[in-house]
Amino acid sequence: TCTATLTGHTDMVTSVAISPDGTWLATTGYDGTVRTCNVADRSVAAVARAEGPLISSVWGSGHQLVVGGARGLYLFELLP
Repeated sequence: TCTATLTGHTDMVTSVAISPDGTWLATTGYDGTVRTCNVADRSVAAVARAEGPLISSVWGSGHQLVVGGARGLYLFELLP
C-alpha cells in the first residue's frame, strides 16, 4: 500500500536512500538535485543542486550523505 508520494524532481529519480536511524530519506535525480525528507512528517528538509545528473546516494555515519554524479562525489551533512 502506498502511504505517500514524494514530488519535486523534474527528471528521473535515480536513487533512494534511507538513513541508518530511519529518520531521513534522500533521493537523487537526473535533474542534478538531491532532496532530503523527514520520514516522520514527510516534509522536505533540504534541497541541494549539483552540476550534472546525480546517479547514486548512500548514508554514512550519523547524518552524512554521500552522493555520486556525473561530475564527481559530494558529501552532505544534514544537521538535526
